[in-house]
Amino acid sequence: MTEIIEKTSAGDFDQAQNDSIKMDNQTKRDTDENSAPVFVEKHTTKRTSLKKMKKELEYESEGYKKKTFAHRMKTLAILVSLAIFTGCGLGVWYYNTMLKSNMDWDTLFAQADTYMPDYNKTFADNFSISNVVDKSWVQSAHLQGKTPDKVSAIDNFVLADFNATHSSTFSSISHGKVVTLGINQVVYSEKLFDGNAYSFSGISSGVVTVMNLDYHQKNSPKVLNYTGKKNGESISWSQSGEMTYDAYKDYVGVPLSQTHPYIVSTKTVKEASEVTYDEMSGNYNFTLVLDNVLGAINYTKQVRKNGGLGSYPEFTNITLTVTIDSNWNFVSIHAKEYYSAIAYGMKVGCDSLLTYDYTFDSDIILPV
Repeated sequence: MTEIIEKTSAGDFDQAQNDSIKMDNQTKRDTDENSAPVFVEKHTTKRTSLKKMKKELEYESEGYKKKTFAHRMKTLAILVSLAIFTGCGLGVWYYNTMLKSNMDWDTLFAQADTYMPDYNKTFADNFSISNVVDKSWVQSAHLQGKTPDKVSAIDNFVLADFNATHSSTFSSISHGKVVTLGINQVVYSEKLFDGNAYSFSGISSGVVTVMNLDYHQKNSPKVLNYTGKKNGESISWSQSGEMTYDAYKDYVGVPLSQTHPYIVSTKTVKEASEVTYDEMSGNYNFTLVLDNVLGAINYTKQVRKNGGLGSYPEFTNITLTVTIDSNWNFVSIHAKEYYSAIAYGMKVGCDSLLTYDYTFDSDIILPV
C-alpha cells in the first residue's frame, strides 16, 4: 500500500499543544475582559510535530489506566450483580434508564436541512440584494454604509458562513481539549480546501494517539480515507479505505466543504449578544448560544466518530464566541461545549474547549 509522507514544518503541532495547555487560562481571560481571541493573519497552512503529545501521553497514561480500569470494573460489577440476583431484570432496567437515549435520532437527522440558514433571506433583509453567487456582495454592502455592527449577530454568522464556503481556498484549524472522567484528551484538526480538493485531518492525543484524514476531490463521488503514523517529526498518511461522498456525509454528518460543525440560523440560536467593534484589531465580536439539539444535529455524528463513543452525544451547552473581520470573514470561533455520551460502558460527561482559526483565499497545501 502506498505511503504518502506529509511535508510539513515541525513547529506548528507544538504550538497547537501549547494553545491547548493554555486553554483554561485563555478562557478565563476572555471571560474577564469580554474580548475574543486576537487573530494574526498567516498565509501558510499550519503543520505540527508530536513531541509534546508523547510527553503528555506518558505523563497521563498511568493515571488514566487506573481510573479507566476502576470505572469499567465498577460498571461491570453493577451489571453482573444485577443480572445474577434479578435474572437480568434490573440489568435491563439499568440499561433502559441509565444508558438508553430518549432522542429520536433518525427523525432529527432527516430534518437537519430544515434548520439550515436561509442565505437569500439574509441578503434580502440586510442589503436588499438577491441572486448572490459569490463574495462580491461585500462591496455592495459597504457602498450602502453597512458594517457588521449594523447587522445582527445571527445574520453576521450566516454571512460569514456564506463567504467561507464561497472562498477560493480556506483553512480551518481547530485545537483544544476534551475532558472525560478527569482525563484530558488533546485534539487538533485541519480542514483545508486548495481550490480543487478538500482534506480533513484529525489528531487526538491522550491515552492513545489517533490520526485520521479524509480527502475529497471536488465533484468526485468518492471520499478517500487515510490513517496517520508518526514519522520522525512529521506524519505519514497511508490510504486505508474509501466510501461514496453521500455515505461519508451520512456517517460523519458535517460535509467537507463546511468550515465549522454547527447549524447556525434563526431556528437554532437560543441567545445572541450585541455585536461589538474592537478598535485595535478592526474586527467584530459576538456570542451565540445554540439550541443543544438543533444546533448540533450533524455535529453529533462527527463527535461520535472522532471520540469512538458508544452513542450519539447529547449536548447541554454550546456557546460560540465569534470574531469576524469587516468583510464578513471568520477570524476565529471559540467553542465551549458540554455533552454526555456512553463511553467505557457507562454514561459520562465531557467538557470541550475548542478554538477554530481561519484563513481564506491564501495558498493552501494539502497533506496528501
